[in-house]
Amino acid sequence: MPIFKDADDYRRYLRLAAEAGDCAGVRVLAYALMPNHAHFLIEAESEQLSSFFRRLGVRHVGYFNRRHKRVGHLFQDRFKSKPVEDEAYFGVAVTYIHLNPVSGGLAKEPADYRWSSRRAWTSPDGLTDTARLAQLADLGALRQQEEDALRAPPSLAEPFPRRKGGRPRKGGADGRK
Repeated sequence: MPIFKDADDYRRYLRLAAEAGDCAGVRVLAYALMPNHAHFLIEAESEQLSSFFRRLGVRHVGYFNRRHKRVGHLFQDRFKSKPVEDEAYFGVAVTYIHLNPVSGGLAKEPADYRWSSRRAWTSPDGLTDTARLAQLADLGALRQQEEDALRAPPSLAEPFPRRKGGRPRKGGADGRK
């Protein structure tokens, strides 16, 4: 089921995410909004993360249901998260998030996708804390990692193990699905 139907839905979600981030005190370092799910890399404490997704989810669902004249749940499950505890995995997570629209056939290059933080590296988007991202990782190295992953066989670009049916294994996602 789509959680975004058009550009207005995506724009509104990004605005709500920025507001939720400010309220919860989290830093969004990377994201990709897909038609039926979203990925985020967030710097936060556990309770801040829950607060962020609760605020964002409640406000988006209310807006989406009113706008599209529907009722009920929009998200199947509570968000899933996995801690990023080392530099190498941090780079893999950022790259995976930015390559998601490419592997989903929505863009040819990560920087081409309108609903991802990858474009914020050159043009601020009001949500992504690119200064903090640059403190934690070398953006040039991340660009190179993206290019390498684009040339690699598809199975090598997937850092999160999948189970039958294509869904990530429990605890194997980087954000909201």
